[in-house]
Amino acid sequence: MASAGPGNGIQAQGVSYAGVPGDALQKVGQFVQGIMNHQHQQTVGKATPSKGEVIHYAAQQYGVPVALMLAVAKNESGFRNSATSPVGAQGMFQLMPGTAKGLGVDPANPVENIMGGAMYLSQLLKQFHSIPAAIAAYNAGPGAVQKYRGIPPFAETRAYVNNVMAAYQKLLKTYPLQATSRENGNF
Repeated sequence: MASAGPGNGIQAQGVSYAGVPGDALQKVGQFVQGIMNHQHQQTVGKATPSKGEVIHYAAQQYGVPVALMLAVAKNESGFRNSATSPVGAQGMFQLMPGTAKGLGVDPANPVENIMGGAMYLSQLLKQFHSIPAAIAAYNAGPGAVQKYRGIPPFAETRAYVNNVMAAYQKLLKTYPLQATSRENGNF
């Protein structure tokens, strides 16, 4: 459950969301839930939230640091909802069709893509208990991280992890975590 925190931000599951008023995040949540529940009539006439607002909401819902969500989105698509990859990944969070289906989201729907990215990151963080390992699994797949018992020796994956971690460290200055064990990258 989210509550108003310092600076009229949101606090949930050990992650601080500075600068997003609680009432604004609640409205975003109502909009997102309408989309996710395929109850589009609930969203008619309501202001469409920004990408950033949906990312903040998704992070809060799934206990993923906002800075991590932003770092992944930046590296996956440059924040472009229309991004597609040669292997079929779609949207801002570049969800593969099978992954999206398993998460119960439509990767072509920008709101569902963001929510799916948050769900998937949350699952990977819980599975691997480490931000770098979760990022590697996001890129190379959980099976590769399990097989190599850590970041796989693939040049693309190693570069991806380095790029996401560098962006994450920069973004932590704007979207800091509370003093929890999550600050050191362990979940």
